[in-house]
Amino acid sequence: MTPPTVAVLGLGLIGGSLALAHRAAGGRVIGFDPDADARAAAVARGAVDAVHDTPADALAGADGVVFAAPIGANLALLEILAPMVGDGVWVTDVGSTKAVIARRAAELGVRFVGGHPMAGAERGGIGAADPLLFQNAAWVLCPEPG
Repeated sequence: MTPPTVAVLGLGLIGGSLALAHRAAGGRVIGFDPDADARAAAVARGAVDAVHDTPADALAGADGVVFAAPIGANLALLEILAPMVGDGVWVTDVGSTKAVIARRAAELGVRFVGGHPMAGAERGGIGAADPLLFQNAAWVLCPEPG
């Protein structure tokens, strides 16, 4: 089975680490970050196969979407991208809270399963990203009823 193509929206510590790990497993990663320096660093580190300066472009061709930006930014991205998420595309996040984004995803008709990796580091940003950050770490999934 071919690993899915994943759009990672937010290329900081968590998103960058996830992107590096997915690529190391043979998957394809399409990245987005509003910060041009973060986009350039993600390319330089080999964290992404392609990177875009708009979230809509990053979503094109993705099998799944990971919202890996700060919580407020994830909500704004969800609002923008909800109409573009196809029926077969899975959507998750890595934020620390779930109720607001899960409720809004349901209101927008997006099939969403919230997630929270129990991992982190003292430093942030793509420069601190580590493909082994999630090794042996719990990843809490928070599916909505139904």
